[in-house]
Amino acid sequence: MARLVQTPSPAQADPVAECQEITTNQIETGQCLQDTLKTVESVMSLALQRAQTKADSIDQVTGRPGARQALDQSQLAWAQFRDIDCLVPGALAAGGSGSGHFITGCQIELTRARTVELYALAGDP
Repeated sequence: MARLVQTPSPAQADPVAECQEITTNQIETGQCLQDTLKTVESVMSLALQRAQTKADSIDQVTGRPGARQALDQSQLAWAQFRDIDCLVPGALAAGGSGSGHFITGCQIELTRARTVELYALAGDP
């Protein structure tokens, strides 16, 4: 049976815990999380470009625009899902001072997972 939930490796533990480990206060933790999110989004962008290149190649061979359209629509829907879904951890923190950290941490986790998916679609390890 396929495993649907990826367990984070020790190198990819909870992003909030990662940042709290190397910072001394909430402001530094927030900046660490924002920097991490920016980095993982950049890596995901590279994975998306590879997947788009593969989709474009398939569309060229088939003479139909289906693969690239599907990929682009999927990415747009995924981004919307990520941002909405990650509101939940913040809401469950009941508006506490660190609730934004949990939202950003969720975005980091889901972006890391999406990057793996995109590389797999592109045929990269």
